[in-house]
Amino acid sequence: MRVAVLHPGGDKDGRWIDDFAPAGTPYDFYRVPPLAKPKNWHLGGSKTSSSQWKMHLQHIDEAFKTSPDVIVTNFPQLALAAGVRKTWSMKKRPQIIGWSYNLGDIGNPLKGRGSGVFLRNVDRLIVHSREEIARYAAWHGLSQDRFSFVPLQRGAMSRMEPSEDEPFAVAMGSAGRDYVSLLQAADGFDGRIILVCKPDLVAGMTIPPNVEVRHGMSLAACEELNAKARFSIVPISNLTTASGQVTFLMSMALGCPVIATDCPGTRDYLIDGQGAVIVPPLDPDVLRIAMNRLWHDDQARLSLGEAAYAQWSEKFSDPVAGANLTKILDDVTGAASHP
Repeated sequence: MRVAVLHPGGDKDGRWIDDFAPAGTPYDFYRVPPLAKPKNWHLGGSKTSSSQWKMHLQHIDEAFKTSPDVIVTNFPQLALAAGVRKTWSMKKRPQIIGWSYNLGDIGNPLKGRGSGVFLRNVDRLIVHSREEIARYAAWHGLSQDRFSFVPLQRGAMSRMEPSEDEPFAVAMGSAGRDYVSLLQAADGFDGRIILVCKPDLVAGMTIPPNVEVRHGMSLAACEELNAKARFSIVPISNLTTASGQVTFLMSMALGCPVIATDCPGTRDYLIDGQGAVIVPPLDPDVLRIAMNRLWHDDQARLSLGEAAYAQWSEKFSDPVAGANLTKILDDVTGAASHP
């Protein structure tokens, strides 16, 4: 069974979860590259431009030309473009699976219903938070059985010992972050924080002297910073859909303890006291207490870091994601990869 994979990036070696699918399945994976190099989605804005939509539609059209049995896309824009293209063709094939269907903003009901018309031709939409299923289904006017929850994955990285010459905690990321609470919590925190984010996210805020703000760092530099941190802080303001997962999964893969907000993005991944410390949303006082406790407790950081790494290995690594991909393909196509 021919499976066309459309992913605008992949990891630093160009790999994605299809490269980690178990051997012996009936699926012949192949990549359909975009006609032009896409913009780094980490650096993009909140809206997709008309030129980007044109590029996505061309990418999907190239995939249709290869006559696949199934198309697997990554990120919402490609899934919607595939639904549009399949609507034009008025054919049942190929089947379409939209991976990493994380929208963030679901405010405009007309936009949701309008895109839902085309998404009816997408056979399965993969979300990375269970709570997103009901919300997205209602917003698009789709049945909930068109969605499946599959945990987001993070590839392996080089672990390092935390820096003790100049110890620090780290916070990074931009989507759905509550840096207002973090900066308030930093006032009275006994340690140092390196905050990596887009400058506009903290524009006009008072930056305490124990917080250093950085931006424009490469992914490799962010990974090294995270690996050397005593712990990672992931404060989330988005209490509707999923945010923060890429960041805290990076920390888990590096064996770095996590302090994170209780929210839809964390509930399927983090367990309080088992690899992470969970704090209530929008509460800088509780966040400050958690940060100070973890800063001064060497044994707690060590045990939490090892538990985080073990959970990442078991549930959120690339090989696990590859196996999850084949299970979804089995379900959608009716094939039987596994006895």
